[in-house]
Amino acid sequence: MAASTENGGVDPRAGVCTVPNNYGVVDEAMCCRRVVVPRGATVWEVKKAVLEVYENQYRCEDVTLYMRSFGETNLVPVTTNRRVSMLLSYEPHPELGVCGDHQEDLVVLTVGPVLDDSESRLLAVPVMHPTPARVMEAALGEVRLESHQDHGSLLALCGRLAELYEPVPHPSHIDDWHAQYREPPQSPATFQRDAGRPVATATRCRVYLLPVLPLDGVEVDALLAYVAAFFEGVPVAVLDPLRAEVRRGKATFLGRRVPYRTVCPQNGEAVAHGQLQAGAMLEAMENLVPRDGFCVLGVTTQDLFDSDSDVFCVGLASTRDRTGIFSFHRYHPCRDGFSGLPRRAWGGALLARACKTAVHEIAHMYGLLHCVYRRCCMNGSGHLREDFNIPHHLCPSCLAKLCVALAPHGFTVAGHLTSLARFYQQYDFELEAAWTKRALTVVGSPLS
Repeated sequence: MAASTENGGVDPRAGVCTVPNNYGVVDEAMCCRRVVVPRGATVWEVKKAVLEVYENQYRCEDVTLYMRSFGETNLVPVTTNRRVSMLLSYEPHPELGVCGDHQEDLVVLTVGPVLDDSESRLLAVPVMHPTPARVMEAALGEVRLESHQDHGSLLALCGRLAELYEPVPHPSHIDDWHAQYREPPQSPATFQRDAGRPVATATRCRVYLLPVLPLDGVEVDALLAYVAAFFEGVPVAVLDPLRAEVRRGKATFLGRRVPYRTVCPQNGEAVAHGQLQAGAMLEAMENLVPRDGFCVLGVTTQDLFDSDSDVFCVGLASTRDRTGIFSFHRYHPCRDGFSGLPRRAWGGALLARACKTAVHEIAHMYGLLHCVYRRCCMNGSGHLREDFNIPHHLCPSCLAKLCVALAPHGFTVAGHLTSLARFYQQYDFELEAAWTKRALTVVGSPLS
């Protein structure tokens, strides 16, 4: 049964989700449904509530409901009341189920088709509530930072959390990241204690960009400058360009075969420009990190894919091998299919989008996972429209992780923000410049 309000009506949070304006016109079939159920609901009650928001197009017995556990990609059918209890639980991360200052007796679920587009197979994911400032402040108290000033800066940013950092949006489109995946939080202390994360040393610290041809219309020097500003204090450099060779429908890179396709199995559509498999590109790059290098990030305008279920893949990184690759191909405003930017704005938009993805992938190679605390550069994204909504800045939690990872390089919160502010001014990133200026004022280091 659907959860009811005190006056007997259906909870207003239930129904068809409204997508953000920049998603454009979206068919209702592509919109998630929001369902509100009691924590003690049974399988039958949850399915009935789900079918109500689908206007009872189906019978309960004709629909299979699925769930995912934290950090798992496997789908688990929700067929017993015990599975329902697991679905409606936020354990072992109860902080994600806290709404305001209390744990509600109701659970809000996002529901949408499993990615095979069959509405008889529905995936339910509990929404994540915004992490309160007190929880983030407590988490910062558990991490050991070399600089007391950085700790103070991070607490100051937490003190203005509502002003500076928007909550992670609840998923609304069936391809949105959190409509399909349930990721665990990674606190700064958890990051610090992770013995398996890559650690830069004094002799193995440089971040390299690798141009992988073709690389049309991309300002590699500007991208390098942004990486240097974001990872303030870390040495950066560009390797000599390489090319993935494609002949007679077969591709090689660094002497290795790389799967190449001109038809997308997911939708059966032709991909005339061709796509290279990102995972195979990373495998070819595994011995490419120079002796003084911490990581190598390949950049290209060649379109990529990762698996047969992908229409495309923007980027991929390997923490183990400290290699990553991402493609600008879908980022160009003439190819994204929806932004409608005037030609004079194309170059700036392409650079802004590329900068954000480059540092996201490099941060993965330092061991940062996707962020679930606030809107943050480390949020996951399931499609381009969602990707373009992600901000350039890091939340206080992810910024604390960089303080841990980059302490040997003299990285500081104020230095990071100052370097970015100067970059944003130079390259006319107006929104980012305004945000960074406010953040610098909060940490007591206003830009002169």
